[in-house]
Amino acid sequence: MTMDVPSKRAMRFSGRKSQTKAASRRGRFATRSVTTGTLVRRTHGNTAQAAAAPAPSSADVLMDLDTPGLSAALRTVIEDLPANEIISFIEAVTGNDASDGLDPTLWGPSPSTAEATRAHMVNLAARFADRQAVLTQSITRAAAAQLLGISDQAVSDRLAAGDLVGLKDGRAWKLPAWQFDADTESGWLPGIAQLRQHFPTGPVTLTAWATTPNVDLGDHTPAAVLAAGDLDQVLLVAQARGPAAW
Repeated sequence: MTMDVPSKRAMRFSGRKSQTKAASRRGRFATRSVTTGTLVRRTHGNTAQAAAAPAPSSADVLMDLDTPGLSAALRTVIEDLPANEIISFIEAVTGNDASDGLDPTLWGPSPSTAEATRAHMVNLAARFADRQAVLTQSITRAAAAQLLGISDQAVSDRLAAGDLVGLKDGRAWKLPAWQFDADTESGWLPGIAQLRQHFPTGPVTLTAWATTPNVDLGDHTPAAVLAAGDLDQVLLVAQARGPAAW
């Protein structure tokens, strides 16, 4: 259900678009980096760095970042900032750091800020689509209370204790339906609180994992295995995946 943002290594393998503007100068190829303003002259395949050119304008940077992912509202807010502050802001949002410690001779050049922004926005859009899908398969706090035969406040107490998971839809709580089971003693799947200790993520990612068949669980979903009472096996699988897998 979720889409992982491409790693820097993966993006390096796929190559990056040129960030330079070319001009013919007496048969030589000269380029200027949009983000650094540095002139680079290439002669017969060799590259030599020349004197620094004037820093790019904010318009240059925004043109380099021309992508549907950069909303009109955000563009309006940042377009009056100095170019270097725009670059710093985008890098802070996307986590794009040039000093990633990877050897460019092995992995290729780092992804540009524009490429990292596009990848981040694609992933973010997918995550919000997942959230909407979870909400459509969730019930209200009042509906949960009616199913369980307890008060609304008691449902809130179970949410606070971690026995149930929920997410906000505006001001209202919504509880994913997969965690309720009429055949269990309490009316909800056992072990959710323990599972969350090995699964340090939010309800959207947890719901995707709990409702997806898992090869380590005999191609059953974790939710089905919990319903069958095999909490220990589910916890082992969750722990084996580790935080990095989420």
